[in-house]
Amino acid sequence: MRLRLVIWLLFAVSWLSTHAHIETISFADATAKQICVNQWDSDGDDEISFEEAAAVTSFGSVFCRLLLQGPSSLDELQYFTSVEELQERAFTDCYHLRSIVLPASIKIIHDNAFYSCVELENIQIPTSTQRLGRGCFYRCTSLEEIRVPPSVRDSIPMECFAYCSELKKAEIEANVRIIGEASFIECSRLQSVTLPYTTTLICDHAFSGCGELRQVFCRAKTPPSVGSDVFDPKVMSHAVLFVPEGSIDAYKKAPVWSDFKFIAETFD
Repeated sequence: MRLRLVIWLLFAVSWLSTHAHIETISFADATAKQICVNQWDSDGDDEISFEEAAAVTSFGSVFCRLLLQGPSSLDELQYFTSVEELQERAFTDCYHLRSIVLPASIKIIHDNAFYSCVELENIQIPTSTQRLGRGCFYRCTSLEEIRVPPSVRDSIPMECFAYCSELKKAEIEANVRIIGEASFIECSRLQSVTLPYTTTLICDHAFSGCGELRQVFCRAKTPPSVGSDVFDPKVMSHAVLFVPEGSIDAYKKAPVWSDFKFIAETFD
């Protein structure tokens, strides 16, 4: 009797192991799901499980130009937790991509990764991201706000947020030293930008064409070097430049910064 019970229990455990429900990811966008199934469905069930997603190490360019039946979202990419880099042009011309949640594992976003994602309204750069590529958010014309976390080091590269015409607020946190050439050029509705205390150089045309700037927060105690045509003349006549406590005199004497008509100290 006891032997039969043991055999029955072993059978039951085996059956449950074989038929256990594998939790799968529910995709909001059918096209996105089909792309993922075609690429990474290892067990042939036409679904993507959390385990299958976690095994993926690269998206490559499988989404490039393919999400054209929007509006669409890729919030489910957050579950692909082994992906550390977004390749060059990974989501280029995904015209109807409206929302995406990147996995927390992302360390590098390469050149032109989100080039011309014109309906992209919301994206958070993961706090693990260390480097952004040139033009990676170029012409994301629906993006309204961006925060660059302190994990990003060295620079905001050339044309990184160029022609993001709906961008209203940009906040760059510490560890960025260089604001690259034309990095925010023609962000025509940009109203507020925050530069970190680590900033030492703002390159040519960085904020050219940002005529609606009303607030420039520069947290560097020593005025950063400034290239040519960084700010529109009308911006320097009406925007308020906020600088660290005790640094106002230095900014009033520094090239380009001294052209701001209104300079005030911050106390945070």
